[in-house]
Amino acid sequence: MKKFEFLDILGESKNSFIDANLSSDEKEIIIFLDILVARQLMSEQFKNELIELYLNKKINFKSLEDNISKSIILYQNVELKVISIDESAFNLKDDTLEYVGIIPKMPGHNEIININSGKVSYNFAKILCQRLQFRKIKLGEIIALSDCFDFNVYRIFDFEQLTK
Repeated sequence: MKKFEFLDILGESKNSFIDANLSSDEKEIIIFLDILVARQLMSEQFKNELIELYLNKKINFKSLEDNISKSIILYQNVELKVISIDESAFNLKDDTLEYVGIIPKMPGHNEIININSGKVSYNFAKILCQRLQFRKIKLGEIIALSDCFDFNVYRIFDFEQLTK
């Protein structure tokens, strides 16, 4: 066996997957649920369960909407406490803007293209941390801050979760 020849068989696993013919509405629902997971308003496992139940016609659209709403409300109200800056998010410890990640926008959100999307400086993060440190803050507020600042605020801090 040649070096790396074993990698050829990895491509064969694609035959194990089933091609799903999804309607445009079903694709939009999946995209929406992926955005909720990325915005930390739903767990990946719950998203997968909802998709499976909905596509297999075990729940109707109304049940799907109800479960999505409950997940959003539940996650938005999770209380956190900012402990410190996540130093691993920054290479430079100055005023230089560094990419830390964007938070995906909800469908229909008019996104303005900004070359600094997802970027923040370490010094700004340090000031923001001082303002938020040791205060109770809800995840929904962190998401709102991320939308306002146009970078993923959740990514630059270490948090302690106060509610289960």
